[in-house]
Amino acid sequence: MTELIRFNLKRLRRRHFIFVILSTAAILIGLIFMVTTQQIDQANKETILKLDKQSEFLAQELQTVPVKPAKINQNQEAYWFLVSTKKQLLVALVQAKNAKQTKNEPAFRHAHRKMLLAAQTMNQISPNIADKYLQLSQQTINQDLKRDTFLERSDQTIMVGRYSLATPGFLTLLLTIFVNPLTLCLLMMLFNWTWREDFDSGTGRFLLLSTQKRGQLLAVNLLINLILLLCLFFIIGILGIIICHLYASSEHITWQYPLAQQLSLVHQVVQLVGAAVPTILLITLINNWLTILIKQLNLRLAVNVIVVLSMTLLPIFRSNFNPFWQLFKQFYAPTIIPVSTFIGAGVAIIVLVLILKLTLSNYSIKNH
Repeated sequence: MTELIRFNLKRLRRRHFIFVILSTAAILIGLIFMVTTQQIDQANKETILKLDKQSEFLAQELQTVPVKPAKINQNQEAYWFLVSTKKQLLVALVQAKNAKQTKNEPAFRHAHRKMLLAAQTMNQISPNIADKYLQLSQQTINQDLKRDTFLERSDQTIMVGRYSLATPGFLTLLLTIFVNPLTLCLLMMLFNWTWREDFDSGTGRFLLLSTQKRGQLLAVNLLINLILLLCLFFIIGILGIIICHLYASSEHITWQYPLAQQLSLVHQVVQLVGAAVPTILLITLINNWLTILIKQLNLRLAVNVIVVLSMTLLPIFRSNFNPFWQLFKQFYAPTIIPVSTFIGAGVAIIVLVLILKLTLSNYSIKNH
């Protein structure tokens, strides 16, 4: 088996595969960085416009408020306290808008928290009245206020949705994109050429047929593909760190940033890497099996993509046991990946390995 590993590594070196990995990483990093920058700019413009409309609407309403009397009746105390809180909300809205316009993220976080505190107070006086001005439910206000309080205590800024150009946020975004099953499928079709060559070339088929323990070919292939993708992730991480330091974003995000309830950036990275490993093996096994079954390269690649797309997107496969679905939804709805996902992936790997070993043992030159 050691000789097989050395042989495959020499094949990769002769084909300048390190250059392929570096080129792929650099191109993808550049594209994702440009898209992230555009998404953040667009989101900030929309936030400024929204804050402007909200503050203008509230200011017009406050202009209709009568002059506050010198002596307030007891039955009017709640009304005037509400008016006072609305003025606090208006000040916070204007401050938040100005902070966004000047790209002062710490000031925006502070003003945003003041907005939520004012909204929470207003809802205590008149239930759900803040929704009229901020379009936020009480539950959302409570969740965002809890997050903003934590961020202020830890001196962090607010991420723009899932996008960030601070190092921890950007690296987590990169990892989320690259462990997406659809991305892994495309990368595997690029990296798994040594296995295809074993079946698509005369020399490769001769070596395959002359190997006594064909199961070792499968083990070596899985190991090398896993190493290649992990190397790609490592290089992407290094390039991501470099580009974030060169850009010098005004954001301040740490690895403890709360993406969701009980889920920080560091927890997200750990679980994504943990779930990506069995998913990489599954996609490699699917790719390898289709290579044996389907002779035509174009048809084989198309079927490969269709199978992964189906496992990822079809409602019938949306289960806690499906690592494809669990990884895919992390981009738009970060959640804790359940233990059942790893159990399901392990069972699927065992089944596919047994099927592939049986297929390889029956393989002959007549198959191609």
